[in-house]
Amino acid sequence: MGEFMRSNLLNILITLMAINTATVAVILSKLYEISRLYNQKINDSFKNTKAQLLLSIREQVTLIGAALILSILSKKNNWSFEPVLINAGLEILLSTVFIYSLFILYDTAVAVLEFYE
Repeated sequence: MGEFMRSNLLNILITLMAINTATVAVILSKLYEISRLYNQKINDSFKNTKAQLLLSIREQVTLIGAALILSILSKKNNWSFEPVLINAGLEILLSTVFIYSLFILYDTAVAVLEFYE
């Protein structure tokens, strides 16, 4: 992982979470409109959808926490056991956190596009 990415990973993850949160808000407002149109409560009609949207936000908060911990650990250079292997593993985990965060954003975007079909 490059130095730019390592030093800005938390900012990037927070930005991705903000984008995802805004997208979720748009979806939930549309679901609310549909529920109101049919005189139903949103939890009755879209309980599972709402739960999955909120789960994506929780996943991103968890990823930010994981990235923070992994970033702190990756700055430690004096591992007593296989420091090169440990640092390589931490770099892979940090990259995985970033890729998974992008996947969550992609998944939300797909939901929005399917919503308007």
